[in-house]
Amino acid sequence: MQQKANKNWLRLTVYMPEQILSGSFHYPAQQRLLDSLNGGFDMNGGFVPQHAVGGNFLKLDEVLAASEDKTSEAHPSSYINTTNIQIVTLDEPDLARGAGAKISTRHYPYVSKTLVRANLDLPAYTVTGNMHCASGQSLQDVVNGILRFLPVTDVSIKVKQSGKTTSAAFAAVNGAQILSLRETES
Repeated sequence: MQQKANKNWLRLTVYMPEQILSGSFHYPAQQRLLDSLNGGFDMNGGFVPQHAVGGNFLKLDEVLAASEDKTSEAHPSSYINTTNIQIVTLDEPDLARGAGAKISTRHYPYVSKTLVRANLDLPAYTVTGNMHCASGQSLQDVVNGILRFLPVTDVSIKVKQSGKTTSAAFAAVNGAQILSLRETES
């Protein structure tokens, strides 16, 4: 499969309940990956949920879908219901903060955050990584917030069925798929 070379494309891995899909994702100009997954902000700075701006389906191109039974299939495109996505990771490990953001396009406000190491239990995966809490926030505040997909960095992902573990610099974890989470030692 030929990888998309355009600057508005990201290679993603999408972790679903029974398969893992890898493919190219086209993000709109001036938008970060998390904006595409969660929604964005209107002209007045108010939050607009993803389903209100682009529907509930994430399109991947040049897709390789792998199942736990070690079978894989290639597809030109797949449309994935974001409600069922458990985790999304970036295949490029050295992307700057705000994957998809450009330095001079839109200035995202920097908010100082505390890293809290946590284990997140999802239906098919266990995720260990750093969650990001703004001043005065707890992990509970983060998971109960308005965002569906939560940023987690320095991530280890364990497939429950096989025990296979992979790592990623960044993951967006679907908060609605989290069964439980606990703070861990660094």
